[in-house]
Amino acid sequence: MGQKWLHKGSYALIGNVFQLGFAFLTFLILVRVLSPEALGTWVLYMLVMSIVDMTRQGFVQQGLVKFGSEDTSAYGSINGAALFLKVGISIALSLVLRISASYFAALWKAHDLLVILQISFIYFLHSAILRFMEGILLVNQAYKKLAILYFLYGLFFATGILIWVLIGRELSVFQLMIGQCGSFLLSSACMLLPISAYWKVSCPTKKWISKLFHYGKYTLGN
Repeated sequence: MGQKWLHKGSYALIGNVFQLGFAFLTFLILVRVLSPEALGTWVLYMLVMSIVDMTRQGFVQQGLVKFGSEDTSAYGSINGAALFLKVGISIALSLVLRISASYFAALWKAHDLLVILQISFIYFLHSAILRFMEGILLVNQAYKKLAILYFLYGLFFATGILIWVLIGRELSVFQLMIGQCGSFLLSSACMLLPISAYWKVSCPTKKWISKLFHYGKYTLGN
């Protein structure tokens, strides 16, 4: 049993290394190709997205992992409720950012930030797919596949930036956001078949939507 958990833990560690490694590599590339203003706008955008994404994850993910691993008989219904909440929260958060985009852009004196925050629903809907896959893999303790998912996302994003720069195209913050969303979609599509055994989603029920919602209130608060 100890060796089994050590084996799974090693894949979880590898997944985190992939995330940090590709994030660092991407940052090194962007430092060299973006203007200081564009780089500052991208950092501010990622700051906002990280905080908002953490809000969405805190509200749904922990409840999904807890209840999904405890009640296997309702696995499909729990997944359906989690997906319903993720999409609903994504739409709500994107509306909040659309309304407050002009405030943040004026506060930080970053005009380009206004445009990408106003269309942040593109980021939320694409990332919701990957985050939902992440939750399913955590429920099933499939850390090896989770590490592969992180690797694919980081690889697609970093490679896309490199190719765009090497062919001599100018890179803007808007194009970075589109490339990021494309990386979410491509990495998720590549993992559809490998995680098909875990991909069981039933129509969300009021019971599980309510349980996940009320559990999420406290995990988000923490």
